[in-house]
Amino acid sequence: MARKDPEDAARRPVDETFVRNRPALRKDARRSWLLWAGLLGAVSVAFLIANLGAQFAAALTGILALVALYAAMLVCAATMRTSRRRNVVLAALMIAMVLVSVAALIAVAALRLA
Repeated sequence: MARKDPEDAARRPVDETFVRNRPALRKDARRSWLLWAGLLGAVSVAFLIANLGAQFAAALTGILALVALYAAMLVCAATMRTSRRRNVVLAALMIAMVLVSVAALIAVAALRLA
């Protein structure tokens, strides 16, 4: 199998229609990822805190999971050197934050109705 020449890859134009070539994954956007994830986490935690009285265990679990995911994002942003790999990990952690917050809010609502 032939190895790819790094200079050949540098000469080819970047097709930004592919998800893996989006500027958010290629550039050093550490501050941007942390800002938007913090905003998402703050809104989600605010909703969960508002429901602590109704379903304490489900809301607290969601809050702790969101805090842990954001802490993982901070560690990743501070320790990873390669910007592409770091941005992919930050994107994955932010997607996990969205999934956890939606799941926690659905769990709180379902338990409240039961």
